[in-house]
Amino acid sequence: MAEMLTKTLELVKVPSFNPGIIGSSSNYIVRCIKCGHTQEINAAFWKDYVQHPYCKYCDQY
Repeated sequence: MAEMLTKTLELVKVPSFNPGIIGSSSNYIVRCIKCGHTQEINAAFWKDYVQHPYCKYCDQY
């Protein structure tokens, strides 16, 4: 089960810092329930993102 960040955003993947694994990423993957898009959030910006989570496809800021 994915962790919910807000009522419409869920965290679907956390970074896996293993360069030997294909598909490993240093990014968090967040999915918007409203529009279905996923977005990658760089780990360096994660603390800022979780303060104000938003969907870059359907949330207007």
